[in-house]
Amino acid sequence: MKIEKVTYQKTYSIGPYLTDRVGFEASHDGNDAKEVLSTLEAIADAWHKEAHPHLYNDAPFDKKPTFTTTIGGTPTEIPYGPPPVIDLNHQRLRDSIDDCQTKEQLIEWKKAHEAIPVPILQHYNERLKQLTNA
Repeated sequence: MKIEKVTYQKTYSIGPYLTDRVGFEASHDGNDAKEVLSTLEAIADAWHKEAHPHLYNDAPFDKKPTFTTTIGGTPTEIPYGPPPVIDLNHQRLRDSIDDCQTKEQLIEWKKAHEAIPVPILQHYNERLKQLTNA
């Protein structure tokens, strides 16, 4: 059997339900077909590592993945990642803590709220320090 060309394709996962399919083809010029295939594999891996450094452990921290979009006519880079979580219930509790103008009001606020989530309790303690030092 005579091998005239060697083709290599690999699919890389780049995220949930996202893939890159990379392929290379080389004509066989008498070299060992396995050697040609290994070379094509190395080329594909090098290309993918250069194109997506954030997927590898040695990715520089200053090169985080971003996408560019236009906001108000200005190109803006936005980093990939999970969107920030805004808990409106927590925000309302923080606002009600901030509305307390005296230490006594703040203590009454705490008595009225039986179960206080940890982030809100931290905010309560910070506000208590502010009112105590004021």
